[in-house]
Amino acid sequence: MTVIAWDGRTLAADKMCADDWTARRVTKIRRLRGGEVIAGASGDADRCRALMAWLDAGGEFPAHLRTADQTRATLLAIFRDGRRVALYQREPEPIWLDNDTPHAIGSGAEAALAAMHCGRSSREAVQVASMVCRGVGMGVDTLEFDS
Repeated sequence: MTVIAWDGRTLAADKMCADDWTARRVTKIRRLRGGEVIAGASGDADRCRALMAWLDAGGEFPAHLRTADQTRATLLAIFRDGRRVALYQREPEPIWLDNDTPHAIGSGAEAALAAMHCGRSSREAVQVASMVCRGVGMGVDTLEFDS
């Protein structure tokens, strides 16, 4: 249960990490590759961490993420050079997205996309998703590239 939103300037994410019994506050977005990439992940927390670590350090793509029935993680990565936007799931090859539209992943993605298409920032879009999506909330983190 997550929402990660990109409005072309700011990457925003909710802070809730929930299982069957408890909810905890976590940070779902990070700077990677020395600040050349900002990224957020949605899905099973352990698989999200594995995707983030792989994208940050490079090397061999984690074999356990390639199994379709076991992988429940998506990584949205924004690259500083040209502000390229990529999705990673079960393969090390990115799904390149147009950067002239907002993007969102996670269970709150539809609400966040609707909010951004109505002129809201990614931060505001995460706040909207937190109001209408069960399992999304507990605050908002944001990242932008340094000037």
